[in-house]
Amino acid sequence: MNGILKTPEIQYDNIGLDQHIIMPNHIHGILIINECGNRADARPAPTLSDVICSFKSKYSVEYLKYIKQNNLNISCKIWQRSFHDHVIRNEKSLQEIREYIVNNPLNWKTDKNNINRNS
Repeated sequence: MNGILKTPEIQYDNIGLDQHIIMPNHIHGILIINECGNRADARPAPTLSDVICSFKSKYSVEYLKYIKQNNLNISCKIWQRSFHDHVIRNEKSLQEIREYIVNNPLNWKTDKNNINRNS
């Protein structure tokens, strides 16, 4: 599981991962995007979409490898088409979003996609 948390830092030297949580049906995380990393070439800095696309691609390959290695007959869509993003502009907002992420597992009991939810 540590690999999933290190992906932004490994692939992009100007991206850091702040507060995050992996839920059964979604992921929350704060990505810190520094304007400049150790860029020795003239390529443009990656966008948020580049980072998310890379993440989804890497873990789609890992998922498919797991399915094949375990001879599972599973066929389903594993990622939604897009993602929700929000620019955090101040410390107060950062702290509120961190708190939301930390407390998100408490909401799983009533999540509409949880087949074991408490109605």
